[in-house]
Amino acid sequence: GGHPQKTLFICYAFSLFYIFLAWGKSDLIGFYLVRFVVIIVSFLLLSAVQILPTVEFLNQTARNSMDFSGAVTDSLPISALWSFLLPDWNIATYESWQRWEFRNYLGVGTVLLTICGILNSPKNIGRFFCAVGILALVLSFGENTPIYKLFYDFAPGFSFFRVPARFVMILTFCVAVLAAFG
Repeated sequence: GGHPQKTLFICYAFSLFYIFLAWGKSDLIGFYLVRFVVIIVSFLLLSAVQILPTVEFLNQTARNSMDFSGAVTDSLPISALWSFLLPDWNIATYESWQRWEFRNYLGVGTVLLTICGILNSPKNIGRFFCAVGILALVLSFGENTPIYKLFYDFAPGFSFFRVPARFVMILTFCVAVLAAFG
């Protein structure tokens, strides 16, 4: 259950992590490719309960022909960065029907643990989660950065969904992993 974007986000994040893990093992590339396809197909089959009705529903709604301005509805404002440390900062400037998606309170302790985790984690793992977290943060800004337009044009699935602020979930996951290393 939940938003279908989560399925897409998990698929993208897993794909990046799997490519990252398999990158140094070029002698077994066929084995890793077959295993990757089996995992993705299994993932899609398990999530088909949600994906197939959603695709059918999308074909009967305005999202079937949603343009870029519709896809970036409720992008995370850059001023929302303060809400990572102060949850009710600047609350009046971007009220929305999904107020909770614009509040991603992490807290000072978590941020400090994340910094320690970046310094203490195995270098490749730390770099990976930093890069994915930064990418997720930039994508959550939606129309406020030019990067989202590239993903909207070239990445499958981006043109069907609104509310780029939901990418904060991937950032939160990356921060949690790095804080655990911290």
